Amino acid sequence: MNYQIKYIEHQGVVEDMVFLFEGEYHILSEFLDDVDSFSREYLEIFDNVLSGKVEKDSASGNSCSFEVDKDKTVIEFLYPEDENETEICTVNTRELRALMDEWLQKRAELLNKKNSIEHEKH
Repeated sequence: MNYQIKYIEHQGVVEDMVFLFEGEYHILSEFLDDVDSFSREYLEIFDNVLSGKVEKDSASGNSCSFEVDKDKTVIEFLYPEDENETEICTVNTRELRALMDEWLQKRAELLNKKNSIEHEKH
């Protein structure tokens, strides 16, 4: 899963970031936004499945729902452009769990940098 990091700026200051994916994987950008909002719950779900505590689990966030088992995770975007079409992508569960860690680490770095810049201003 290749992605690019897009930094979102406002008046020359980096405010946020997005991981951009191509093709059917574009849904992962929305999923990672949900991970940001529900990180503790999502990480626990994935860890419970990968450790064998549960066989499979599912959840729904602000923009995506997902079903995860030890091998694959199926993610559905809840707001497709065409209401008659479903937007789904399937991802290897271990790869997705690693991507979640990477996303959360990059977000934390961005927020720490933003906070230190804000602190320096005051």
